[in-house]
Amino acid sequence: MTVNSSRRRTIADSLEKMYGLKLTEDNLKNLREHFLDILKQYHLLSLYEPEEILNEVGSRFKNTLQKGKKVPKPKLQAWARSTGRNIIRELSRKEKKYRVIGLNEWEVATDEEISLAVEKQEEFERVHDALKELSAETQGLLKIRFFQGLSWQEIALHLAQKGQNVSVATLRKRGERAINQLREVYFEKFL
Repeated sequence: MTVNSSRRRTIADSLEKMYGLKLTEDNLKNLREHFLDILKQYHLLSLYEPEEILNEVGSRFKNTLQKGKKVPKPKLQAWARSTGRNIIRELSRKEKKYRVIGLNEWEVATDEEISLAVEKQEEFERVHDALKELSAETQGLLKIRFFQGLSWQEIALHLAQKGQNVSVATLRKRGERAINQLREVYFEKFL
């Protein structure tokens, strides 16, 4: 038994003892890797560890059971993945809300800087409106590439985890078409 294997077993035992959440070593390894990937996507890996997410998943599992709800055994892994993803999203929103403002950001903005900021915000809103006109798949691809900042390689890995094997070249081409569609909608609506 390796160190990682015994560590996973210890975590699995703790989750079972504290929260009644029974996971196999493989389940635990898959969840940990899944949460690690999502923490990277949200740029939270320097602040949180997958084990913290697993612990919160266990706590929410216990709360779910205390409320009289049940999670069927075959769906436990999916429930844990989904709950962990939601926890990470909550943490991301919290981090963005309470972001520390650096000293140089306290400087008073000039009228020109304010005007540019307003224009940038309006432009962002127009792009967002145009994005809503695209298909859900196209929106998702553009958001994950440009808003979350993932590379095409990272997107291919992300999709592979969801069971969709798409080559990087195919993703690039889809991205190119998605940008062109967005441009068409944007120019049609706003210019």
